[in-house]
Amino acid sequence: MFKEEAEVIDKKDGKLKIKFSKRIMCSGCSFNFLCPSLEEEIFISDNPDYNLKAGDKLEISIEDKKALWAGFLLFFMPAVIFIFTLLVFKDSGGPKSFLLGILTVSGYYFLIKQALRKIKPDLNFKILRKI
Repeated sequence: MFKEEAEVIDKKDGKLKIKFSKRIMCSGCSFNFLCPSLEEEIFISDNPDYNLKAGDKLEISIEDKKALWAGFLLFFMPAVIFIFTLLVFKDSGGPKSFLLGILTVSGYYFLIKQALRKIKPDLNFKILRKI
């Protein structure tokens, strides 16, 4: 389970608008530009047990399963796509197949970014405690 600190910005209709304060789990990732959790502010479900209001600090977490899925999409699939492209175009020559592989992986990342913007994936943030 990945933990992160956040601050409650606003509370409306059972939703909390939060802003990450440290970004511990994403700061070391070179692909953090693809992650919707790095937006300035996001909405999560409120937990009435904590009686939260604007200005409160929280410790929240994301499921390991979601982090593994993100790793699969961001690291494993592009490697497979790159190798597949190299194999398909191997008769075209080394530099050409390499460039086509790079272009194909770039297209993949572009499509992933566009898909994330449209579907706004639910990362299932869970409030662990009020700090």
